[in-house]
Amino acid sequence: MNQPENDAVFLRTFSALLGALILESDNDKPILTDSERQLLFDWSIRYLKEEKDFRGYVTNKGWAHSVAHGSDFLGATLSHHDFKPKSVSAIFEVITSIFQN
Repeated sequence: MNQPENDAVFLRTFSALLGALILESDNDKPILTDSERQLLFDWSIRYLKEEKDFRGYVTNKGWAHSVAHGSDFLGATLSHHDFKPKSVSAIFEVITSIFQN
């Protein structure tokens, strides 16, 4: 995710939104294995940690929503009943870095 501002932001951000939707669905009725679920938990933290393109609206393209969809993904992780509190410190680090940007 160490790319300059370009259209790849749309793939990343809407993939993050999809991750949030999958976790929310899994929280209601389990559809993931434990390892798949943990992978999504890890990705939700990594996404916001590594995303560098924080544009909101991209002229002539639409809304990129990198922070919003990343936050949705992170929120789905935090609210999932299988999320372990040991990772909360990593989430607070990510939130701090987003506010610093």
